[in-house]
Amino acid sequence: MGKSKKTLYVVSSLVIGVCSVLLVLFGFILFGGVNDSSVDLVFVSDTRDFIYDGYAHGSDGWQLAEGKLRKGHTAKVKVTGSQRDVGTGKNAISVVIYDKNGNDITETYNIEL
Repeated sequence: MGKSKKTLYVVSSLVIGVCSVLLVLFGFILFGGVNDSSVDLVFVSDTRDFIYDGYAHGSDGWQLAEGKLRKGHTAKVKVTGSQRDVGTGKNAISVVIYDKNGNDITETYNIEL
């Protein structure tokens, strides 16, 4: 076998190998095996107005104001806080995101509260 044929075989093999790797990577990205970027989510707590009665009032409601969870993911949101006196208060929100298998994948999202 001549030197030029050997070189052609080596180069062809390398091209086929690189194309195969790129095809597999593209398949992972296309079908969700690789997340190409994180998702931005904005969670806000509900607001409520109360007439002053001397008792503490709160609201445990929340909304996903911006963004969308990926398919099969769920959010567990906890809102805490109360206000007794006249004025405004701020609730504390904690969020944990789970995949379909129940794994905590919160770090794969950019979350703003």
